[in-house]
Amino acid sequence: MAPDLLTTVKEALHSQRTTYADLLLDAFDAVSGDTIAKEFKPESVPSTSSGMPRRVPRRRGEAGIQIQVRLDGNQTAWLDDKVIEFNAPSRSALVSTVYRLHLAN
Repeated sequence: MAPDLLTTVKEALHSQRTTYADLLLDAFDAVSGDTIAKEFKPESVPSTSSGMPRRVPRRRGEAGIQIQVRLDGNQTAWLDDKVIEFNAPSRSALVSTVYRLHLAN
């Protein structure tokens, strides 16, 4: 998680008197799936003269500070399904993105 996002998340935890996990649940409830999906959508790829499309580089997560979101097994499995659904590079990238989208409002 980027340092500035971590600061924002910690401020939200303090002001809302909540946990990382509960804030994540609130974030997934507040941010639409379409909005999340747009964050991980590959950039358009120009075709070559032969018509074969170029390979789209996959977006990677940003380097940053690790946090521990305490989720149970069912929640982790659900999050893993969302990583696949949104084509996110990792759970961490998805969690950071959803926090950022939620707290940007």
